[in-house]
Amino acid sequence: DLIIAESMDDALAAGLSDNFIQVLDPKWVHSARICEIDKYMDLPTSADTAEYRARQVLAFKYWIIQQDVAAGKGSQEMIPSGGPDQSAFVRDLYAHSLTVLNNQKQVIPVKELGNTSIACLALNQQRMTDFQLMAGQYTRTENYFWSPGSDNNDDLSKQLAGYDLVLAGVYPGELTEEALTLLSSLKQQTQLIVVWFVDPASLERCKSIVSGGAALDPEGLILCYEQNPLTEKLSAQLIFGGISGRGRLPVAIGDQYPVGYGITTPGGLRLQYGFPENAGLSSEKLNHNIDSIVARGLEAGAYPGCQVIVARKGTVVFQKAYGYHTYEQRIEVRNRDLYDLASVTKISGPLPGLMLLEGMGKFSYQDRLGDYCPAMKGSDKADLELKDILTHKAGLYPWIAYHENTLKKNGQYKKRFIRPDAGGKYSLQVADRLYLSNTYKEKIFREIRKSKLGEQKYLYSGLAFFLFPTIIEELSGMPYETFLSENIYHRLGAWELLYHPRSSFPGSRIVPTEYDSLFRKQLVHGYVHDEGAALMGSYAGNAGLFASANDLLKLIEMYRRMGSYGGEQIIPADVLKEYSSYQFPELEIRRGLGFDKPLLNENDGTPKDYPCPGAPPSSFGHSGFTGTFVWADPENEISYVFLSNRVHTTRTNQLLYEMNIRTNILQSVYDSIIDP
Repeated sequence: DLIIAESMDDALAAGLSDNFIQVLDPKWVHSARICEIDKYMDLPTSADTAEYRARQVLAFKYWIIQQDVAAGKGSQEMIPSGGPDQSAFVRDLYAHSLTVLNNQKQVIPVKELGNTSIACLALNQQRMTDFQLMAGQYTRTENYFWSPGSDNNDDLSKQLAGYDLVLAGVYPGELTEEALTLLSSLKQQTQLIVVWFVDPASLERCKSIVSGGAALDPEGLILCYEQNPLTEKLSAQLIFGGISGRGRLPVAIGDQYPVGYGITTPGGLRLQYGFPENAGLSSEKLNHNIDSIVARGLEAGAYPGCQVIVARKGTVVFQKAYGYHTYEQRIEVRNRDLYDLASVTKISGPLPGLMLLEGMGKFSYQDRLGDYCPAMKGSDKADLELKDILTHKAGLYPWIAYHENTLKKNGQYKKRFIRPDAGGKYSLQVADRLYLSNTYKEKIFREIRKSKLGEQKYLYSGLAFFLFPTIIEELSGMPYETFLSENIYHRLGAWELLYHPRSSFPGSRIVPTEYDSLFRKQLVHGYVHDEGAALMGSYAGNAGLFASANDLLKLIEMYRRMGSYGGEQIIPADVLKEYSSYQFPELEIRRGLGFDKPLLNENDGTPKDYPCPGAPPSSFGHSGFTGTFVWADPENEISYVFLSNRVHTTRTNQLLYEMNIRTNILQSVYDSIIDP
């Protein structure tokens, strides 16, 4: 181990032999202290603190790397390797050291993700960087590269000038006059944030970057001191408000930035990405348990692949993709691939739309269905209370096989409903070479209108969720998906949460579901799996949304924070609290308004607890037929998303349910908590 000291004598005073001592240059000790980690430098040197002190300050060896690299003796690629506690500490060390030098117009953290086009430029790089990849976790970005000898500066400048914001990472290497000219021109044409992955001395030499001239000074300037995977990822998190900017300069940079200078920026506004120990979890337990549970499912054939992502205390502590898109094992699952959410759509599509409208005073769950849905007026559905509908106790029929009406007895399609080519009123595509009549939605509404109404007791039904998109359109005056995208998804930076993914993403990024032998007679790939939702043109409230786990987690985390995300209140906290609460506990109905919740009177820490023994009554979420699951726990500050295509190649595969994979993973998160 290493202990940090300003002199050898001070180090020996800690009681360690000189074989375990590394003396740092005083300027780095000073830097560490002014980066708010002086608490680790000023511990008493009694025997019981020496080991703790040595373990913690071992992290400072990474500061030495900068000096070694400058002298040609070290590698830029060194990363933490001393165990999870040290890795988490080193990550915090780097996070605290990042120094914001410029923040004109409070460009950091970035705001209004839904209205800001962003380019991410890497100078002295020719392939994707960790900085660019992390920026892409927060919102939609386009990536560009520049290296010495590039002869397309003018074209690159014109392309980048078309964006609202350019994030420019300056990497070690030759920083030529052409590169500086490019940055200078960008400053004059658009907003610019420069991230300096090189030492402060090189920044001082580049007068055109740090000059006080308004035409050359970037709106945002972040000094990272060095380039490694941690500084790249953390600088992007700082830009988007995942972490705060708290660093202070250990040395002066010209006359403009004196020793101790640094601008504080807010953090915790959006998700950040770290190690489990950064959020009070055990890496060993969490990683081992989730890997083991997922592996058992893969080996049993419960699904060909899946995505798992977990956040605690606002920090993503686990994000991993497993397996393949299909059992043919041709395409590996990646973290940015999109899955069919099935019924998780209910709480990700119409429900946030209704909550938003409730906050606007345009909708109330205490009203009746007929107050908002003309198609149900005059029927026995008109007087149904929306509160009963959203808690599944209104007596609505569970499910209608709408697709059966599109088929003849011999299995062929009725031409008045479905045709193989688009044209005229047949423009709604439900699968490859299958186009639906634009008026079929009216037939679905008629089927719901005349469906049998049962006893008012708990019975899960998705029928009303076919009606909610139209209600939302009428109340908002906007197309359903546009209302959701502009007011919720894009404000979260969730561009990978959408209907109709084939219009925006290649098939290689979309995970297929079932081979539909009854209705579409093909592998369903990029189209909604649910037949009823498909017959709504895929814009349904019961199913139809696709998402990557990372972007869906932003929505679940916003729920966990009671409607707040990115520094703004997207859904009123009182509305979200009401919707996520039990409505009929006296009837032992475990539902909130749209949300699923833990079983009532079965929360005794036994395996029968739903969703798992660790989930408290205040938590909520939902599951999906295709093999999806989400859960938010405000009390323990946990957000969780599991995505799979367990219906591939057939929905009869029930192993995911039988093995309790989704809920066992959630329980493993609770079992990994070491710091409540």
